Amino acid sequence: ALDYASMNSFDIVFMDLHMPGLDGYETTRKIREVTPGKQPVIIALTANALPQEKEKVIHAGMNGILIKPVSDAVLQKIINQWILKESLSTSEFKEITVDMTSPVDLDDDKNKMTFSIDVAKEFTGGNEELAYELFTMLRFELDNYRKEILTSVKENDLKKLKAAVHKLHGASRCCGTTELKNTSSHIENLINQKIVFDIERETSDLLTAIQNVADYQIDD
Repeated sequence: ALDYASMNSFDIVFMDLHMPGLDGYETTRKIREVTPGKQPVIIALTANALPQEKEKVIHAGMNGILIKPVSDAVLQKIINQWILKESLSTSEFKEITVDMTSPVDLDDDKNKMTFSIDVAKEFTGGNEELAYELFTMLRFELDNYRKEILTSVKENDLKKLKAAVHKLHGASRCCGTTELKNTSSHIENLINQKIVFDIERETSDLLTAIQNVADYQIDD
């Protein structure tokens, strides 16, 4: 299947996560490696709706997730949305839409939101309880991210910093934490594009965004 993917161009792939042998996560990573040009849209198929599963899907490089069973009508709607670019209400199916990394204006107020439940619900098919659970899980890991970033800055190690912000970006983009997502993405882009930057100044903004999420008070 991987050889076939490397020799052919596909618009969309529906990926079973729990295949025998090579699972859907590793298969996705390998497809991303062997298709350096036009990347296919990869949608995960799973019966597991747990937050941990959704996070693993995003980290593996998939574009979305569908909870089985999935009808033919829903599959057609997914194709219409991703390939034909037709609008589709997320209430029609359970989906996580992962935004492709692109430059953002960090001075724009809409990109400075510490947390938005409405944005978070876009990634959970409108499930508010799950959205808050993902946000809580992210906050639980913030101290580890902070330590990794501080260590990489102290050692002036861009490789370590890239690994840390890549993980943080992946975790934050499905939690409604717009400021944290955009700030971590900004640093990752600087490193990927080999742009010379002030590591202490840029990470200072990121550490502030981390602290903002840690201090955020959820209304009862």
